Amino acid sequence: MKQIFILDMPLGKLAKKLRILGFNTTYYNNITYDELEKIVFKNSNYIVLTKSTKFYESLYNKYNILFIKSDNWKSQLRFLVMKLKLKINISKMFSRCIICNSKLIQVEKENYREFIPDYVYSTINNFKYCKHCKKVYWRGTHVENMIKDLFKILK
Repeated sequence: MKQIFILDMPLGKLAKKLRILGFNTTYYNNITYDELEKIVFKNSNYIVLTKSTKFYESLYNKYNILFIKSDNWKSQLRFLVMKLKLKINISKMFSRCIICNSKLIQVEKENYREFIPDYVYSTINNFKYCKHCKKVYWRGTHVENMIKDLFKILK
């Protein structure tokens, strides 16, 4: 079964990392816990991740919910990988927009020239695009460094 996550407000950094790893991750930084519960009610497939003991206690009998104890996203990610036995698939990494969670599409760089810095345009050939955020992504050295860091954390 695919993991579909929804995270509460204090878990923004973790949400971004889960998206980088290719996991379907819903995150809103400006909603109440009542609004969050309504969203979860409409989609019971979510795995709810929360830092709030009160929210956890109100939902743990109804939904698939995990309480995240740590304040550090690295520890949070390690905890999730161990607890849920998450499989990290390199081919799915960087397949989602880190801002809105939409799936990225492969695009021809010529069509997105105005969004790409000159040096990147001349040295990189593969680009992905978020239709929702209108953001262009590419795999530069920052991505390679991020991959190394994530795998160090997950060891």
